[in-house]
Amino acid sequence: MLSSFHLHCSLPAFIIYGLIFQVHELHSALLNVKGPPGPVAVAMGEDVVLPCRFSPEQSAQDVEVIWFREQFSPFVHRYKDGRDQYGEQMVQYQGRTQLLRDGLAKGSVDLKIFRVQLSDRGNFTCFVRRDSHYDEAVVELKVTANGSAPVVALERFQDGGIRLVCRSAGWYPQPRVLWQDPHGQHLPPLSETVTQDESGLFAVESIIILTRGTNQQLSCSIRHAPHSQEQGAALYIADPFFQDPDLWRTALWVVLAIGVALLMAAVSLCRIKGKHEKKIAAQEAALRERGAEIGESPPSSALQRVFYRVCTEWCLVGFGLVLFVCLFVVFFSFSPVKCEGNRKAAAGFGGNGEISFSSLPVGLFSWVFFSPGFSSHLGFAAWRRYAVPINEVRVVLDPDTAHCDLVLSDDCKSVKREDSRRDVPSTPQRFTPWRCVLGCEGFTSGRHYWEVEAVDGGGWTVGVSREDVNRKGEIEFKPEEGIWAVGQWAGHFQALTSPHRTLLPGVQTPRRIRVSLDYEEGRVAFFSVDEEIPIFTFPLVSFEGIKVYPWVWLGPGTWLKMWP
Repeated sequence: MLSSFHLHCSLPAFIIYGLIFQVHELHSALLNVKGPPGPVAVAMGEDVVLPCRFSPEQSAQDVEVIWFREQFSPFVHRYKDGRDQYGEQMVQYQGRTQLLRDGLAKGSVDLKIFRVQLSDRGNFTCFVRRDSHYDEAVVELKVTANGSAPVVALERFQDGGIRLVCRSAGWYPQPRVLWQDPHGQHLPPLSETVTQDESGLFAVESIIILTRGTNQQLSCSIRHAPHSQEQGAALYIADPFFQDPDLWRTALWVVLAIGVALLMAAVSLCRIKGKHEKKIAAQEAALRERGAEIGESPPSSALQRVFYRVCTEWCLVGFGLVLFVCLFVVFFSFSPVKCEGNRKAAAGFGGNGEISFSSLPVGLFSWVFFSPGFSSHLGFAAWRRYAVPINEVRVVLDPDTAHCDLVLSDDCKSVKREDSRRDVPSTPQRFTPWRCVLGCEGFTSGRHYWEVEAVDGGGWTVGVSREDVNRKGEIEFKPEEGIWAVGQWAGHFQALTSPHRTLLPGVQTPRRIRVSLDYEEGRVAFFSVDEEIPIFTFPLVSFEGIKVYPWVWLGPGTWLKMWP
């Protein structure tokens, strides 16, 4: 506009420009907006308040406040004419923001954001306008996420030691993995891999080689800042695990050679036995002829019968030893199932992580001695597995406990969430507001298992529940509340442990899960029927004589089916 006056380096032009600039500065000086001196930090899932103040303070009725991100509209939150306005609010902030009006009269326009997400990180602009005066300030929000407890896996022998892997997921920003010996010295990893999922959370995997004598005791800790909260696990590997695989191979070849020699000896003895059987038969025939001529009975040939019996016994012994060698080979070729869960006492394990075993030559020993519950009562656990039969349960769901949004099939073997609010009586047994349902049959003893198939839908959890679980009002799905379960929860496949959920990044979300309950031993375990592997085993617990039922929770549109 000013250029239209065609003022070129003249005194009037400088005067006009100066007046315009002074007017702009005067407008800005009439309103001053300030944010915090530094970034605001918050953990993902928590609530946060973004501070912002303006001065001088006047009537809040005349103030317009707009919080926005990169662009002015759509906005994060808007306050105008004495009320909140949501007409052009960003979709991801709908129902999650609140302007704290109590401080408006004092010049405070703080914004509260509920259930902070990882996508909320970055800059927010606090814009305040009063009449024709306005100003703005930028507030930076830093979001962090503490991941799952690390899972430490013993994978295989490598380079004269045991290859260990430490895994964890659900971190932001990118975490660091530290291996430490008992003296606090950092140990360099063999390799480290960091991946980022679609939501922006990081998963990390670190590998180290543990050798005999040096650093047999170590810990794996994960954190994303030098002074931030960390998740860690410590373990100690006993000497028997450091058996040289070449020694096993040598012993195996020696045993096989002995077995082959015994087999050849057995075959030779059998052939000698056959020859002597013919000679004995011919001699006995001749003796019978001579006895008939002289009228006497033939001699008993005791020595020959003894020789015959010895040959027979040696043949049996030889074949028995060969059979033993075959069983020995199968024994040490046994590939153990992956054991994940709480192994703290069994392997000298401490902290809030886990440990798993796979592909070790001492597979059978790992399977027996590190099975859940061994450390607390070895004899009882081993006796129960072999002496107490496990019962396959035909689960029938109880319609009297089902939430009104859950629709059961005619045979009560499947359940679907339809959010249709069925007209059902409100009884003390029925779950409200959580969309849960129990099985009809409960257990106070024995070993039982059943399977649940996720036919369709998104979120779901399956497991067991105590009879006295709270069925009305708010409840947390965790063992302290009487629920032991795993499932697809909050976008992740995880075990519903306490105080933090245990993510299971190494397990693909199964379509069909087997739930295993041992009431007396206090064991609740889960297995993937799809991959035929264990998923998770909860720490042993006492049910205190209270009946335990099959239990499921269904997210929107989910359909679950009980098997068999």
